[in-house]
Amino acid sequence: MTSMSRLWSVSVVVGLAGFLSGCGGSKPATPVAETSPTAVAEEESGGLMTVAIPGLKPATPKAKPAGAATATTTPAKGAATTPAETTAAPVKKEPVKGSPEWLLREIQYIKVMPLPDPEDAAKTKSAPKTDAELEMEDDEKPLTPEEEQKLKAHFEKTKAIRRDRNLQIIKLSEECIAKTAKTPELEPEFDAAVHYLLDARLQLALQGDDASIEALFDAAKVFYERKPTSAAALEAELTLVNLTHANAIRYGQSQPKWIQEFA
Repeated sequence: MTSMSRLWSVSVVVGLAGFLSGCGGSKPATPVAETSPTAVAEEESGGLMTVAIPGLKPATPKAKPAGAATATTTPAKGAATTPAETTAAPVKKEPVKGSPEWLLREIQYIKVMPLPDPEDAAKTKSAPKTDAELEMEDDEKPLTPEEEQKLKAHFEKTKAIRRDRNLQIIKLSEECIAKTAKTPELEPEFDAAVHYLLDARLQLALQGDDASIEALFDAAKVFYERKPTSAAALEAELTLVNLTHANAIRYGQSQPKWIQEFA
């Protein structure tokens, strides 16, 4: 038997004897005075203690590198993303000029345009008044001739601007109605155009425009004959109710026909 075989046998016998003595429970096993480097390395790495065998190099477990990526790593800042990760916001397409959508948008632009501020005496370069000074002023203080003239001029200017804008809205609305009246899938655009048309006509009619008064009665008839239960027909009838009610209050005594019309 060679020296290597003898050493192997002795090691196995010693290890088996130590195991059997530990299982007996009568006496704890005497610790080995010197621990082999291999056993210490395995103990530090969390592995099981093994018998040091000369000439046999145990496999050292690979340590996990610090900061190693896992399955749930997040992409680096600025990295490209796939369609599954992000959903691009749809780009709203610009409406074609002259289309129903474009015409309705132009009407909305006109309606939100601000009117000029009144040019009264309160908007001078003089120092602003305090709250106490304003409370001391009499609300029923009559206007001076100059202030009345400025107020009248501002009223006429605003009235002319409103009239011009309503006429623009009527023109755009009628064009939109003509392009959507015979297309069922464009009924929402048709109803929106009718709403803007009736509102503009009502504003002119309340200013005393006879042409707009007649146009409202004609519109109610046309939309009712087109489809009695449609939104356009119902809104046209409601607009007539509002017109006749307003004129009955304003001109009821001098023009009783508006009271009869409203009734």
